Formats: sequence, C-alpha cells, structure tokens
Amino acid sequence: YINGYHESGPEFSESFTRVNLASTIRRYASKKPGKYSNDMTPFLGIGLKYQHEILRGLEEAWTNNANDINWQNLLNFSSDVIANTKFWEKNNDGSTQNYTRWIASAISDLIESGSKNDNHAIPQEEFGRIEKVLLILMTKTETEVSSGKDLIGFGLNSTKGRVYSAAINFSLRYARLNYGNKSSSADKWLPSIKAAFSSELENSKDPEIELSVILAEYLPN
Repeated sequence: YINGYHESGPEFSESFTRVNLASTIRRYASKKPGKYSNDMTPFLGIGLKYQHEILRGLEEAWTNNANDINWQNLLNFSSDVIANTKFWEKNNDGSTQNYTRWIASAISDLIESGSKNDNHAIPQEEFGRIEKVLLILMTKTETEVSSGKDLIGFGLNSTKGRVYSAAINFSLRYARLNYGNKSSSADKWLPSIKAAFSSELENSKDPEIELSVILAEYLPN
C-alpha cells in the first residue's frame, strides 16, 4: 500500500497526501514501536521517505522510554539499508530531498539515544551489530560544506557530526561496561572504532569541521 499510494487515482484525497502518509507512519511507529520493529524486512522495499519516518518514530518512542523495541531487527534493518550501494547514490529515489543524509542521521541518533543512559540502553549483545552499522556510516558518510558562520552548530548537527557523536557515545558505553572504574591509562576503545577515527585523522591534512567539533565536545570524557 505504501509504495502504491499516489497523489492521483480513486484512493487519493487532497486531505491525505504522501506527506500525510509519511507523518502517519511516523506517529504509529512512535506509538507502537514493538509492532514496527518485530519484523522490519517488509520496510526494506519502501521509499526512503517512509524508511526515514519509521526510524524517527522509533527514536521518539525510545526517547519516551519505550522498552519494546527489537534492537536486533532494527539494527539489521539499518545495516541492510546502508549496506546497499544504491543508498549512497545522490537522489537515488528520484527525490529532490537528501534522504540518504536524513536516514544516516536518524540511525546515528538512534544509536546515540540507546548508548547514553545505561539504565535505558541498547542490550550489550547487540554491540556487534552497532559496530557494523557505525563502521559503514563512518566510511560512507561524506562531510558537508558549511554555508554559515556557526561552525560549532554545523559540526554538531551535520550528518557526519551525528555519526561521530553516535560512535563516541557508543564507545563510552562500551568502555563503561567493559572497564568500569579501571585505570584511565587503559585503552578502552573498541579497536575497530578507534581505527576508524585514527584513519580519519591520519588521512586528512585539515581535519573535518565535524570531527574537530565532536572530538572537542567529548574530549573531557
């Protein structure tokens, strides 16, 4: 039904456009996260606009303390979406909107939300899936060109900035669970994530704005 809905034909109503359909999907995903996340395979075939709304709806549910999100399915879905090379092609769905960046941001925000609070967090058994998703995002997400003067705000809110922020928050949770209060001199990074950050730093003559801002933001940790 989702892919077949067009703003024409007998089923179309001016009071229910594709924008309304997308908003409805987001609202129901937020209200019934368990139902949406229990089987996400069918959502791999819908448009990026609707995939984005589902992800944002699930993020809203998690932020509102939902505890019935199936993180295994959600992370597998996220991985399948971003592992598709077509996903990273500009305007791959014919839209003028950059849903690639929007979805990458939504996935990053979900991981960050699920990593900050140990009392309401993604289960530890899903760390391997989180790692896989983050490494794809860190590799594939391109830096953006800032058009304003607020470089800090740009760095924090850009897609690449959100990817970095998610990776650091996940790394902090990984360290808390695996090392606790052990000596601060210990290398507490997940090796693959550390290697990805190191690669970004070593391969750039001038560090990306996003990377500089995010590292400065979390340096005290």
